[in-house]
Amino acid sequence: MGAGDLGSNPGSPIFFKKLIIYKGNDKNLSSYIKMTKTKKVGSTGRFGARYGRTIKQRVLTIEKKQKAPQKCPYCHKPTAKRISFGVYICKKCNSKFTGKAYSIK
Repeated sequence: MGAGDLGSNPGSPIFFKKLIIYKGNDKNLSSYIKMTKTKKVGSTGRFGARYGRTIKQRVLTIEKKQKAPQKCPYCHKPTAKRISFGVYICKKCNSKFTGKAYSIK
């Protein structure tokens, strides 16, 4: 009998891991495990309680504008993506062009 066996040392406590069994459908299970998304602050929820509501709202409007699909000036499809500060690339026609910092126009 080894040190980890039940009968090796009767005076020592035996620790068991808790087994939590969740009975329910998958929809409830996923909401039970995952964190909920933020409603008002969106992607600026990463800042937590810092910086205040007004500043977070300004950042949110800018981030929504820059992450939205932009319209390519050459092929006129909404497939242009921002790759750096003021530089965009179209996934369809593979053209690289410049624009404003957060949007093309």
